[in-house]
Amino acid sequence: MEQSGTKSILIVDDEKDILTVIEQMLQELNIIVDSFTNPKKALEWFQTNPTKYDLIISDFRMPQMSGLDFIHGIRQLNSAVNIVVMSAFDPSKEEIDSAKSQLRVSEIITKPFNLAQFLDLIKRNMGP
Repeated sequence: MEQSGTKSILIVDDEKDILTVIEQMLQELNIIVDSFTNPKKALEWFQTNPTKYDLIISDFRMPQMSGLDFIHGIRQLNSAVNIVVMSAFDPSKEEIDSAKSQLRVSEIITKPFNLAQFLDLIKRNMGP
């Protein structure tokens, strides 16, 4: 059982360097972080404990599986968890609308982002 008040985040991004920076920053805030460069492996991991996470952060475009397909898989297992999408490319209006309405994505943040923006995004989407 996790400590009371401890938050958990699942992060998926095919760029290991980005994961490393985000992981280190969140761990300094005492947030438990599970990170994956492969969304298929992340989804398999999520299936073992679909209620563990307070927030999921996923890249939008990854070679093994699209971010939208990954999020769709998450939503089949947990319809309530907050999800934020990161993208190095500007998603089209249709992609954003689809992500927000059909898959209930909380926010989409464009890379590169600064740490202050990212921390603000975490605070807004983690809940109390």
